Amino acid sequence: MHLSATFLKTTALWGTLALLLASCDRDSPTPPSSLDGVNLQFARPGDTLTLQGRFHLAEPEVYLGAVRLPLTKTSHTELRAVIPPEAGSELLQVRGRGDVLDGPLLEIYDSGWRRPFGAGASISHIQFLPGNAALGWAFGRIEGYTHHSLWHTRDGGQSWSRMEQPQLRVPELSQLQPVSASVLWASYYNQVFRSDDGGASWMEMEFELPYIEQIGFLDETTAFAVCRAVQGDRYQFYRTTDGGQHWELLHEQEHYFFRESL
Repeated sequence: MHLSATFLKTTALWGTLALLLASCDRDSPTPPSSLDGVNLQFARPGDTLTLQGRFHLAEPEVYLGAVRLPLTKTSHTELRAVIPPEAGSELLQVRGRGDVLDGPLLEIYDSGWRRPFGAGASISHIQFLPGNAALGWAFGRIEGYTHHSLWHTRDGGQSWSRMEQPQLRVPELSQLQPVSASVLWASYYNQVFRSDDGGASWMEMEFELPYIEQIGFLDETTAFAVCRAVQGDRYQFYRTTDGGQHWELLHEQEHYFFRESL
């Protein structure tokens, strides 16, 4: 097969141009990368971080200290990343293959507060089990419910579930004290309640005491109570070590300064 001279010349020309372009691409330096600006200096987890600059980086990554931020957008002029919950105040860095761009110090503020019960809730008591920060109980009025309710969490307050407890229909609580995973004490002035199943059901206790002003429980059997004497303006300090079956009078006086410390 004979090829025309014109075809051969054209093929040679394109080959020469390809070699020249490859040579220019090989010899021309990569434009320098730079981090020109960051939209945030003070941020919170969940905020979107926008970085402006010239990012001629292979596989760019954004870090706050040792925490890598998930990228939502990448281009040669803009990087966007979301600040995760575990990020703290650290120096910002943009890293690429063999290149690092140092950025400013980002102050990460986590308010730490949210409203697990909603904006219209009125919570009067929140108590977590001593020694177990995952188990907690709360009492209050939640929007959408007629009566005050008892709520329970098993994950440190991340989520709460309402507990039906018709025996605990009181307008308020003076005390709410979990002493174990199953035993809880609660009081509404002179009314004292006990639960043996983690708050699912309650029974009102009948103690042979004068009018109870304040009561506090150390465990399933030990409690202290401040009572107003039947006659006269005097206050009495009692202790029980058998769950309230028997009470020992420890002290009596006219003043009542100690009653608020239970």
